[in-house]
Amino acid sequence: ILDLAPNTHKNSIYDIKQMIDAIVEIDTHKHSIVWKHQLFQKSDINVVLDRVVFAKAYDYAKNKGYKTTASVFDLPSLAYLMQFEIPFIKIACNEKYYWLIDEIPRKYMIYASRNKQHLLFYHDAKIKKLSCIPHYPAKIEEYEDLPKKYISDHTAGLDLWHEYKPEIWEKHYVLHKNKADNPDSGEFACTPEEMRLIL
Repeated sequence: ILDLAPNTHKNSIYDIKQMIDAIVEIDTHKHSIVWKHQLFQKSDINVVLDRVVFAKAYDYAKNKGYKTTASVFDLPSLAYLMQFEIPFIKIACNEKYYWLIDEIPRKYMIYASRNKQHLLFYHDAKIKKLSCIPHYPAKIEEYEDLPKKYISDHTAGLDLWHEYKPEIWEKHYVLHKNKADNPDSGEFACTPEEMRLIL
């Protein structure tokens, strides 16, 4: 799962296409890639994804052979996302958003990130629980006590991937790291050059 954060592309469909195309060029189809956006109505600190841009990005990825979905942070965003054909709905590693799980029809698969404090979590066959340390960058040691089958990776580099080969792996994705105007471009993000080592 490659996270296309709005802070990264700033609602530029041109930039989104560049990001997708960079993966198309190196994708051997050994792994299944899903593009994940972030949908919320408003934010004081993050760029809000324009829904027209999301729809265009969805269509572009589909034409390239990829599925697209999003993390949702409010009911209107959830309702909007469910208008599309999606592989799953993502819930972030934050207890303030877990109530949204109960609003999602169980015809949808749900991927929900959780950390050590959330081990007593929903027991539901439709929910895949991704181990996550909800800060950036996280240390690899912080993941040691968490299950490794499904991982939302906030560490720098690809060590978690290489060490555990999770069945599901989520990572922030950028073309260029450490851009001053993008808080989602730190060392915890991966680039096409790094993805080449996996794909």
